[in-house]
Amino acid sequence: MIDILLSTYNGERFIKEQIDSILSQTFTDWRLIIRDDFSKDNTPLIIKEYSEKYPEKISILTSEKNLGCKSSFETLLRESKNDYVMFSDQDDIWLPDKVKEAYQMMIEAERDNKGKAIICCTDLIVVNEKLEVLKKSYWDYARIRPSLLKTYNMLSVNNYVTGCTMIINRKARETSLPFGKNALLHDSYIALKVKAEGGLILHSSKSNIYYRQHGYNEVGAIEVKYDYNYFIRKAINIKNIIHCQYLNYKQAKEVRNINIIIFILCRITYLLRR
Repeated sequence: MIDILLSTYNGERFIKEQIDSILSQTFTDWRLIIRDDFSKDNTPLIIKEYSEKYPEKISILTSEKNLGCKSSFETLLRESKNDYVMFSDQDDIWLPDKVKEAYQMMIEAERDNKGKAIICCTDLIVVNEKLEVLKKSYWDYARIRPSLLKTYNMLSVNNYVTGCTMIINRKARETSLPFGKNALLHDSYIALKVKAEGGLILHSSKSNIYYRQHGYNEVGAIEVKYDYNYFIRKAINIKNIIHCQYLNYKQAKEVRNINIIIFILCRITYLLRR
């Protein structure tokens, strides 16, 4: 069975569509565990209604305070007891075969890599609030090149493993917990931990999720175009960019020691080659 972990916060606008898309999956051997992170809107009422309507499929993890996205997902991950875990955002749409294809990808990977921590992930379809397609490939949209991020050092400077596309096995879950104090987000931290421990990360360019952008995303898709405006924006925001990269470095160093010079060189290499 697969545990699908969903952390919600002020998600009343889109949460029904997301849960409905999970309920419509062609693969049905799953349970949905939801933790609300102290929403101030009607999200708790909505998820309560769903859990009461589908008690055999949906359960709610009681929450006592606001933890933030990373810690909320860590709490959910600790609650998981099944062999496989997927992560869901509150505002996307899962295409009908998403769970089935993720499970098949994982089973095939485990067949040849018994006992290893494994992550399987995919690309995403970027859509706007009305589900109109902005770009068929998030990786192209954001100039993300998974083929350049195969080593731990390279992965530390740019994560391509998006949480809402991930499926991980039991070994990967055990490897990832507990999250470190410098962990930034659940997806990047899990990816680094699995890579650091000799695990396997597999990716597919097939997209089976609508990645909705609406202006209030906790973490969203940012289009990258190497034009005049791009470099002007980078220059204006240089302090913030340096700070973000320093946080990435701290996360990577905590998981597995990495020299700051190597980190900087990997970042430059990736920017030049992507």
